[in-house]
Amino acid sequence: MRSPARRERSIHRRILITITGALFLLLTTTYLFFSEPLSSVIEQEVPIMRSIPLQVTLSKERSANSNLGSATIHVTVKNTSPNPVYLLRWSSPLDPRAVAMGTVKFVSSKTNATAPCLNIKINRKVPKSGYFSMEDDHIIMIPADGTAQRDLEAREPEVALTKGEKYLVKAQGHWMGVWTQENDGKNIEKLSLEDALTGDFGSNMIEIEIPAEGGEL
Repeated sequence: MRSPARRERSIHRRILITITGALFLLLTTTYLFFSEPLSSVIEQEVPIMRSIPLQVTLSKERSANSNLGSATIHVTVKNTSPNPVYLLRWSSPLDPRAVAMGTVKFVSSKTNATAPCLNIKINRKVPKSGYFSMEDDHIIMIPADGTAQRDLEAREPEVALTKGEKYLVKAQGHWMGVWTQENDGKNIEKLSLEDALTGDFGSNMIEIEIPAEGGEL
């Protein structure tokens, strides 16, 4: 049978082992907490995505009478970068079919309903070479700090606007291809879709009023 002194030493030894183990666990956890996330961030660093330096602005050009009402929306796309930008106009606000495709939306101020449009989908083919030439009809070059502009006619059958009604108008969609020189400043030689920037766009919102029968704005 062990003496009280030996029992006391055994208890002290167990307490010391427990405290030592707890300190080791605490130090290990602290090291992993502070060091592991840093290495993880370095290994999993997400590349910085270049922004698309294009700003879309709508303005009201004029309104005119028709069977169901019509309006002309003026679109301006501004290049906010110090270098030329090449834009694939497909599905952009500069697309001639932007209204029929629903890229420009008309929401009734009275009912909050979106005016019906054809909402067409156009199947377009990329050149067999895989890239566009700078002279391609579908490519628009916007000079440094410059703009590209287009008037869009909103009328039936592309969109049904009711006479005497006010609409909130906004352009919203997705850039299908934008080429910039932001990465290294080298001149662009080929407009390959693999190298193009893509992303969403949205314009300001304007209000237009469709004249009533025989009315003028």
